[in-house]
Amino acid sequence: MRINMNIKYHLSDWQLKIILSNFIKAMTVFFVLFLEAPDNLCKAQNLINSGLIVYNAPAGAEQNKDFTIQVREEGGKWSDLFGYNAVNMNKGPFPGQEKTPLNNQTFAYFDSDFRHRIEVKVSKNSGNFSSVRIRPLSYGLKFTHKGNSVSFFLDNPRKISVEFDKDIYHNLFLFANPVETNAPHEGDPGVTYFGPGIHEAGTINLITGGIVYLAGGSIVKGNIRGKGITGASVKGHGILQNGGIKIDNSDNITIEGIIIINSPGWCIVPSQVDNSLIRDVKIINNGISTDGADPCGCRNLTFDNVFFRIPDDCISIKCYKVTRPNLDMVIKNSVFWSDAAHCILIGPEGNGLSTERVLITNCDFPECKYTGSDYWGVFAITNGDNMTIRDITIENCRVEDFSFSNLVAFRIETNMWVKAPGGPIKNIVFRNIKFNGNNEHLNYIKGYDETRSVDSVRFENLQINGKRIMSAEEGNFRIGPFVKNVIFN
Repeated sequence: MRINMNIKYHLSDWQLKIILSNFIKAMTVFFVLFLEAPDNLCKAQNLINSGLIVYNAPAGAEQNKDFTIQVREEGGKWSDLFGYNAVNMNKGPFPGQEKTPLNNQTFAYFDSDFRHRIEVKVSKNSGNFSSVRIRPLSYGLKFTHKGNSVSFFLDNPRKISVEFDKDIYHNLFLFANPVETNAPHEGDPGVTYFGPGIHEAGTINLITGGIVYLAGGSIVKGNIRGKGITGASVKGHGILQNGGIKIDNSDNITIEGIIIINSPGWCIVPSQVDNSLIRDVKIINNGISTDGADPCGCRNLTFDNVFFRIPDDCISIKCYKVTRPNLDMVIKNSVFWSDAAHCILIGPEGNGLSTERVLITNCDFPECKYTGSDYWGVFAITNGDNMTIRDITIENCRVEDFSFSNLVAFRIETNMWVKAPGGPIKNIVFRNIKFNGNNEHLNYIKGYDETRSVDSVRFENLQINGKRIMSAEEGNFRIGPFVKNVIFN
């Protein structure tokens, strides 16, 4: 660009100042977005044009063709999203099923700054349908149905399930992400960088101060491991496949933004990890004994805005193979979907320690089920191995009509996973919990003996199908032996 300042144009001083000012602004944007991030040119250009970032799937990515998924800024041009394939399994058979289903389902993702509404259009490629649900229902997303398609608007980041004719095994999970900020670049010091493409990574070591970065459009096949580290992070909008994340004896760890699919074991395992954050992580998994997260002996650990669909426990808080208790944990603003166990479980592998001061707040629970009552409970405490569990608050949560479970299952016992019964359970608060669904299966609270008892469980404004529950009988609760001070108000 050249500014001609010849006298024949008769530009005044203030006109020249305006031209120069605009020129400097334009060049500043160019240098920041392009020259400082050459590996993200396409992303930056897309952001400038529309505030919508759509990533190309890498060659060889497994596609699910159940749906055609399109997004656009309101009134703009449609962009296609790649429908990735993920396998889900629910341990069965359940009533009405002949065998355990193993299903292929679809997930897709995009980024937006949401300065303008994003319109989403989902077409069911196998034909028409009679009903649609977009969950969690608490989001209140309205849609338009036309032919074999449904369309709706998003005005902020969401993690949603789009279900046709109530089919929860061949549904679409759509992850609408915020635009990344402060993303690292390939070649930055301390950064293990995985750009777009498929990477057979094996074991990836996370080091002190280091970053493992999975760029949007990447699929990384491997495990991430860290031990005795501090100030490290795993981040990005890519996919971790066929592996998980295990962090031991570490501090100030962040796991953020990524999608995890098809892990062969527990997906995220922070063991004796302090002052750490797991945020905006999405997990879809496909095997029994593949919990979403298993914090063990952690202090000041927060789960924020995560989405877990798991064929086992979504989060299981325990003290497995550690030497110290869990203290001060927060689980908030998240969505939990268990296909074959509990949504939130505390215990049973206690190791003679304790879990204390846990807050679960502002979460949605679309699904929970298991074949038999041994592993029922959207909210469950199974206390074993001489563990003490106390000072647990569950508040402002919404539970939808799950398939085959119960709302509350608290017990002190021995089972195949523990060597001894648990210790006491004390000071549990349920506050402002709304459950809309079939409450036919008995909720229960039971202790073990006089020294291994449940003491002080308060239900404050528990609502089931719009009715405020004022007694155990109204809520279909059985208060078992060695339990005292259970209050409904």
